[in-house]
Amino acid sequence: MAFFSSFFFFWACSTRCHPNFFHFPVSHILCHRLWVCGLCRVQHAVQEVSTMSLRADTLDDIPGFPGDFDDFVGDFQRQNELNLARMKAFHDRLFNLSKLYSDVRRDLERERIAGRHAQQHAEELEQKFRYLEESTARSAFALVLIDADADAYLFDEKYYEDPTEGGERAAVDLRAAVRAYLQSVDASLAGLPIIVKAFASGEGLAYLLSKAGMTSRADSQDMVSRFTRGFSQADDMVDFVLVGKGKDRADHKLMGAFRQFAESPSCRRVLLAGCHDNGYVRMLEKYAHHNRTVADKVTLVKSFQTGSEFASLRFASTTMETVFRNRPLQVYGGPPMTPLATPSTTPVTSPMTPVLGAQYVPIPILGRMTP
Repeated sequence: MAFFSSFFFFWACSTRCHPNFFHFPVSHILCHRLWVCGLCRVQHAVQEVSTMSLRADTLDDIPGFPGDFDDFVGDFQRQNELNLARMKAFHDRLFNLSKLYSDVRRDLERERIAGRHAQQHAEELEQKFRYLEESTARSAFALVLIDADADAYLFDEKYYEDPTEGGERAAVDLRAAVRAYLQSVDASLAGLPIIVKAFASGEGLAYLLSKAGMTSRADSQDMVSRFTRGFSQADDMVDFVLVGKGKDRADHKLMGAFRQFAESPSCRRVLLAGCHDNGYVRMLEKYAHHNRTVADKVTLVKSFQTGSEFASLRFASTTMETVFRNRPLQVYGGPPMTPLATPSTTPVTSPMTPVLGAQYVPIPILGRMTP
């Protein structure tokens, strides 16, 4: 307390007795004396405090020093350690957030680039899809496949009266019947181009016509040639293909054409005229069970006799009795022809008016002949 009182006295004297406050020399001298006196008292107070400090065992023994210094230091250290721990946790959290921000920013940049590429790729695919869709629509067609040297799919007798002109009329009437069918199932199909491919063994077909009494043996080859030529010339997309000898050559040609065209997206409908032969069931089964896209566009053109195994196939079907024969041929003056296809369990026959003195035998339905 002596120290503080002495310091205050010294400050007061030095302030009050400043030369600027007095104009007489006596006042100046008195102020100087008081200032010196105050300085001496301050020095004495400092010496007194130092002496008390040296005599005291701890700072707590110094009069006027508040509290326990050890407790104060301990509290301060604990508070400081707590603050340091908080700052370290804050630093770690800030570091982790900074790293997470950097990772998210890189991921976002990568996704932005990937999204731009994906958008460009999607636009390219959309353009390609539109092009393919338009191209498919422009090249769409309906296909008719005929196993034409079978009894069940022989063109009607009226077309053979004048083979060349009859072949052309047969092609025109066939296309008209197909277009009428397409119109009945889906109006959008009615305007499609119609491709017709008929396959037959030339010699086998000639033999069949001659044995049925429709022409002589000598003229049978010429009749077949003229009929197929007129048929093929009826339209650019109509073909009557004559294959070589062999009972299976026409079958193989027809199957190959079916596999080639049926799976094409441009082929919107396939009409198969070959239900007399159960051998075609093997070809159709894989589409019926494993490729409904193809199966849904297949239509079976049935005749007066259909193989028994076709009943297991769930395909659309139709008939064209105005174009193909609706009854089996009658063979005059000879034994029945050997059937090469599996006959149906319910054959249908319709006897023709016999020639005087001639013997006729019903031809087995769906039969295929070897000369």
